[in-house]
Amino acid sequence: MKRLLFIFLCIPVLGFSQYTAIPDPNFEQALIALGYDNSSDGQVLTANINTIDSLSISGLNITNLTGLQDFQMLHYLDCSFNQISSFDVLSTTIYINYLDISYNSLNSLTIGQNYTLEYLYCNNNQLTQVFPPNQVVEMNCSNNQLTNFNSQGTNGTLTYLNISDNQIVSLNLNNTWDLTFLDCSSNLISNLNLSPCQNLTTLDCSTNELSSLDISGNQTLTTLDCSTNELSSLDISG
Repeated sequence: MKRLLFIFLCIPVLGFSQYTAIPDPNFEQALIALGYDNSSDGQVLTANINTIDSLSISGLNITNLTGLQDFQMLHYLDCSFNQISSFDVLSTTIYINYLDISYNSLNSLTIGQNYTLEYLYCNNNQLTQVFPPNQVVEMNCSNNQLTNFNSQGTNGTLTYLNISDNQIVSLNLNNTWDLTFLDCSSNLISNLNLSPCQNLTTLDCSTNELSSLDISGNQTLTTLDCSTNELSSLDISG
């Protein structure tokens, strides 16, 4: 009976003493600097991080974000200018709304059917493919190694898209009727049909291999740069 009583008394203590492993020392030092941890021992008290909704850890030479899965309420994450090579949004930050993981060493970014991520900045990495989130509003994946971009999986919420300085040959923007800004310059696109994007105000499609450009039906375009192409057809009727 005394032994059972001792076990029951220990359960609350164990519950309040759960720790999250933080194997990257630079990540842990960031948490210490922010006041969420107090010693460099490769772990942090879970109760100190599981209610954090905003985290800025930019430019700290972090390579590994293991431990982020216990930041259960995280909505805003800026981990730009680090050395992160892979990131899985769904298994780490299921409620994330804003993610800036630009200027890293990403060769893998898993987003999946994410219904909360609206702002995604993954520019200046080494990505060969990016699938836009369902509810994305702004997206910058410039300066990567993308060969195509397909907006088919989005819900028509995208308003800002920068995919410049890639190797894109194929560009599908069928589900982008709210798009107002598009920069697809410095790619390998030969034909571009933007007739579904009838709310565009700014378009930069310069330095491609365009032979035809269709922006028919657009009544809002105020800025257009289609220089350094091989255009033989330009449809701006509407």
